[in-house]
Amino acid sequence: MEQLRWLKKCAKMEGLGDLVAKVTEVTGIKAVVKAIAGEDCGCAQRQAKLNEIFPFNNERQQETNPVGETVD
Repeated sequence: MEQLRWLKKCAKMEGLGDLVAKVTEVTGIKAVVKAIAGEDCGCAQRQAKLNEIFPFNNERQQETNPVGETVD
């Protein structure tokens, strides 16, 4: 049952940024970083950028990769 919940949460993740955010939250790293760097540590921007570069969706028709080459 626990594995099913984890799979449902993973299905809602947009990309690598969401996965990294979840791992840092579960391990407590996020709390340590916020205690040291403050509330605006840049995590949201990094999360969005990782989601943009490494999306989890497989429904891309024609995108460009980070290098700028076309991917079919």
